[in-house]
Amino acid sequence: LTNKEHKLANFVARLNNIFANKLMPLIEDFKPDVIITTHPFPTEMVSRLKVKGEINIPLICIMTDYAPHKAWISKDIDAYIVSNDDMVGKMVNEGVNLKNIYSYGIPIDEVFFKEEEKQLVIEELGFDKNLPTILMMAGSFGVKNILGIYEDIIDIDYDFELIIVTGRNKKLYEKFQEKVALSEKDVKLIYFTEEIVKYMKCADMIITKPGGLTVTEALACNIPLVIFDAIPG
Repeated sequence: LTNKEHKLANFVARLNNIFANKLMPLIEDFKPDVIITTHPFPTEMVSRLKVKGEINIPLICIMTDYAPHKAWISKDIDAYIVSNDDMVGKMVNEGVNLKNIYSYGIPIDEVFFKEEEKQLVIEELGFDKNLPTILMMAGSFGVKNILGIYEDIIDIDYDFELIIVTGRNKKLYEKFQEKVALSEKDVKLIYFTEEIVKYMKCADMIITKPGGLTVTEALACNIPLVIFDAIPG
């Protein structure tokens, strides 16, 4: 609905206009030379401040999506960095100046592109190199049906190892603890990790919701994606 002319889109815009004032103390204290945003809401907030003349700071929006949702499009944005060439024409149709669009891709840590010996990573993490490994990423906010997906695949009559990363979602982690304890398969449950690249490198497949960064990291690691909970646009 927010990708169309709808009252909900207008409501979100009004909220962001109110929240924009909350950013001013941070901006005044930090005194940035440039503002970089990676989410539609703060992009619109900073845009509102620029339109009202309260700040005059260059604004760069890195769109961490693979399609241009209307929520990303705001006024007075000095540069858009987009993930692919196909987005450019669509954004121009939405009124964005072609000169302000740069198809540079979604930036991720270069470590994801680094070639590593898969077997060495598997041994380092203590997995069986003779079994396929599936990585499930629930995201730090958790996803309700991730538990259902787990229950669907864990009883499949096929040997594999499973890594589950819940992020900083204690409730989801605790629910998985109960289920993992009953599994006959080798399941490694992880609450939070800063070494997700290692788990991606040793996985044969990733099951995840398709966040822009996660998708890009998986593509860089050349790992097949099985996605769920895709938001249209």
